[in-house]
Amino acid sequence: MRRRYTREQSEDRFNTFLSVFFVTVLFGGLLYAMFIINPIEQQEKITCNKLQKQAEDYKNFMYSPTNIGGFYITKADKEMCDRYEIEIKAPVK
Repeated sequence: MRRRYTREQSEDRFNTFLSVFFVTVLFGGLLYAMFIINPIEQQEKITCNKLQKQAEDYKNFMYSPTNIGGFYITKADKEMCDRYEIEIKAPVK
């Protein structure tokens, strides 16, 4: 015969289910964030290394008041590369 639960027992079981469900979702979200954030950092480092190489390749074509179209990096690029301690030898515009 099927067991009948009282209202309190049913609420307790439901609350337990919700607790387990939300803990599982939070844990899954944490794992997801760990695997997403790390690749973003790696991509930013790659971008900084590319900027560093471009600065070396175009060092004779630097930005200056007389050469407005020259190579430069933006403030955002500088902040991003400073975060990873990658020095870009190019003017910041």
